[in-house]
Amino acid sequence: MVDQRMIAPESREYAFGDFGDEGSLPVHPHSSWTQQECWVCQLCGRSVLEVIECKQTGWGKDGRIEELTRLVLWPSPSPRVLPPDVPERIRSAYEEASRAENAGAARLAGVGYRSAVEELCKDQGATHHTLHGKIQELAAKGLPVDIITALDETRVVGNDSVHHGVA
Repeated sequence: MVDQRMIAPESREYAFGDFGDEGSLPVHPHSSWTQQECWVCQLCGRSVLEVIECKQTGWGKDGRIEELTRLVLWPSPSPRVLPPDVPERIRSAYEEASRAENAGAARLAGVGYRSAVEELCKDQGATHHTLHGKIQELAAKGLPVDIITALDETRVVGNDSVHHGVA
């Protein structure tokens, strides 16, 4: 790591005289903060810039710092992509969802992955009026159980994202 600094709440440097004649520094501990970290690979020399949200639980010897999120800003993570033989409508929905996930937009990603499942079901000829029904049609056509389970879990995650705001 070549650099680490708190970026929120905003920090600033103080001069000794900012605190009157006594020069005492008021202590305002933050229980949560956002920091940036810059890493440089010692092998290739490339940099990685990350933003991390942290919170502290407890104080003193019982204190613990918990990492809530870690987002790579640079280089941008490549989105997951499907093979070129997958129909464009499915591939583009999946790639957009992956980009949203990489950007930390979990709810948007959940909706996007659900959209990709919807497109997949349509592509495979499922016609039921609900996505659950379409997935069941694919199960009846003999799609493997693990694939059906993954499609249904994606449907539930997407529904929770859009209807309940679950990240």
